[in-house]
Amino acid sequence: MQRLLYILEVVFKTIKIKNMIKKIKIFILLFVIISTKVSAQKNLEFNRVIFLQLSGSTTIITDNFGQVYDIDTIVVPVNRVLKIESVSACIETGNYSANAKLTLNNNVISHNFSTSPDLSVDATFPIWLPVGTYVVKLYGSSVSGTAARGYISAIEFNIIQ
Repeated sequence: MQRLLYILEVVFKTIKIKNMIKKIKIFILLFVIISTKVSAQKNLEFNRVIFLQLSGSTTIITDNFGQVYDIDTIVVPVNRVLKIESVSACIETGNYSANAKLTLNNNVISHNFSTSPDLSVDATFPIWLPVGTYVVKLYGSSVSGTAARGYISAIEFNIIQ
């Protein structure tokens, strides 16, 4: 009888171990299948460098921010993103007590006070732009003989599935 009990105990332990091994194999298989199908994010591939330059010395329109010297647009196509690395707005010539400002969709991204450099403002970079059309405006001072320039340096990436 003892021998029979011992044999039964060994058989049950073997069955338990086999069941546990099956469960581990199933878990590993499910983990591999799920991990190959799930992706947290897409990959980016370099497409091109964009350098946008705005300049002006006369007012073309006036809006809530002041006198607009130049307007341009940035278009980010489908399956692409744009990473703005740096911007600059500056007074080029004329009365240096003037100031220059760049906005992106009515958000100030650079504001240069030529008389008080410590008041000058630049956005935190990088600025990532998803698909869409963005309006860039260069603002200047109404002081006669003053010219302003604005620069935007960016990198466009393709979104790879």
